Amino acid sequence: MAERFRSLRIAILAALSFGCTKDAMTDPDPDPGVGGTGGAPDAGPDGGGPDGGDILPSCPRNTQVVDGEGRPSGVVRCLDGSLEREALVECAPIVAGTACADAPAVERGGCAQDEDCTDRPHGRCVTGGFDVESCNCAYGCVSDADCDEGRSCLCAGVVGESRCVAAGCHTNDDCATGSCGVQMVDSGCGIDVSLSCRTEGDTCRSNEACEDDYSACVAYEGAWHCESQGVCGRPLHIDEQPRTAPAVERGDWGAPLQVGVLTDAERAERAAFWADIGALEHASVAGFARFTLQLMALGAPPALLAGAQRAGADEVEHARLAYGLASAYAGRPIGPGKMKLDDLRIEADRATVMRDLVREACVGETLGAAEAAAAAAGESEPAVRAIWRRIAEDEQRHAVLGWQTLAWLLDGADEHVRGAARDAFADSLATFGADPRHAEAIATVVRPAMAATGMRCAS
Repeated sequence: MAERFRSLRIAILAALSFGCTKDAMTDPDPDPGVGGTGGAPDAGPDGGGPDGGDILPSCPRNTQVVDGEGRPSGVVRCLDGSLEREALVECAPIVAGTACADAPAVERGGCAQDEDCTDRPHGRCVTGGFDVESCNCAYGCVSDADCDEGRSCLCAGVVGESRCVAAGCHTNDDCATGSCGVQMVDSGCGIDVSLSCRTEGDTCRSNEACEDDYSACVAYEGAWHCESQGVCGRPLHIDEQPRTAPAVERGDWGAPLQVGVLTDAERAERAAFWADIGALEHASVAGFARFTLQLMALGAPPALLAGAQRAGADEVEHARLAYGLASAYAGRPIGPGKMKLDDLRIEADRATVMRDLVREACVGETLGAAEAAAAAAGESEPAVRAIWRRIAEDEQRHAVLGWQTLAWLLDGADEHVRGAARDAFADSLATFGADPRHAEAIATVVRPAMAATGMRCAS
């Protein structure tokens, strides 16, 4: 068992009092297609990729990446899995999302039709992403002329849509090393993309070269290194979709923090990343408030209510820290605006509470605690590393609360409620298990905890 998940596993199983035998908790025969070792290929001894050896100085045997219409994107994929921008081309202005004309049930929020989207060229009125209940304008791009200064138009095919991304370089010709790399980082809430020159001091070229599945090869402090990726929190869900507040300029939410010296493009990317994390942590406050009311409606014992209240307070602090980093990177105060809650419902039947608890806490927060711990281990900046550690410790306690609540709900439950729990675990593991970064935590923490609650006890 991996040492990095030992404390999380011990904490959860201790809280559940080891409800199954030792053999059952090891779960030696996981479901096919879920769990397993997974992960990215091992990095070589010099960080140069799965085959070992030195970092490749250039891009041998490259393959052209095509856009959504089959045309060259100007980006090539190298033998080691890295991406380089070799030429500027005109992109097809592809925008991700569902056209609002095809989704008549959604609210007409920022637009009703494509013709309403005139702030920039190539606007479309779509619904998608986190805000699936409202129509909003989204803008594709054809060339760098469609982007603000310091950004470049990257074609669909490299990412799911043509989009303007932060650009420390535009093509290989801009870089002394002849390599303008495409950086792709999973924030936990989406893929952040940017362009940066590779340097002779790089210790990696591609995400596949990073030993930790939770890390990515990113340009940081003048060179490319393996750094931690992000993790989403446990936001409030309404109709099975996360609900967050928009970011606004306000200084009362951001904890005062100091960050290292970065380029303008790097600061902009990190500010956006931590603003997203802040929004999710802020939404988690509402999530725990609803959870507290559900527990009260079900007659929960005082220990669970106290745990839920404490968890909500933890999420307030997580949001302050995340918004503090966003503000420090952006150079201006950032915080949450008003959250739309007029459609919030408090559903307190045991089966519904069980389904939400399994998805958001027993699986979601357990994996979130594992991800935050891995992010802390892979982070080089002290202030950021300390925040990840704080989040990891708190999320571990929240995960324990989730599993304790599950055990209480299952005690004396009828088959309908137990069936809801089994279905929720199956759905959640199918969703989270599709990401190989989660495989080890699912196998060594989630499945043994399932066994301890009787969900997967061996006969």
